[in-house]
Amino acid sequence: MGQHAAYGRSLLVDLVGKHFTDDWRATMVEYCGGTSAHIDGVIGEDCAIEIEARVDKQVRGALVDLLLHGCSRKLLILIPAWMNQPAKSKEQCEGILHTLKRPSDEVHVVLLQGTGDNPMPKKDKPLLKAALLELGVVLR
Repeated sequence: MGQHAAYGRSLLVDLVGKHFTDDWRATMVEYCGGTSAHIDGVIGEDCAIEIEARVDKQVRGALVDLLLHGCSRKLLILIPAWMNQPAKSKEQCEGILHTLKRPSDEVHVVLLQGTGDNPMPKKDKPLLKAALLELGVVLR
């Protein structure tokens, strides 16, 4: 796990505590042909979490894993470490998620201000908390 993902996870754990898990089975996404992938975590039993700090093309690939995960609520946490235009990246991800999600899914994208190299928990925790509340996720 990179320092950027670790930063995102630490904020999540501060907000939801033991409700967050990165358990292998809970995070698995099964693909055709006997292959699988894993998202970054799950909150409770119905909120899938993906934390991304990479370039746009790589982030778009991670959206597939998030969209195909079985949870009905999906949260993409963007950390602006390697994105050229983070606000545009967020807009692009929102468009993709809203276009491709299942009708029963709720999706949300949050763009943090800090990174693993430059943490800003006082700014980022309220952003993440608002996103979780919008999705109806129970906080600590």
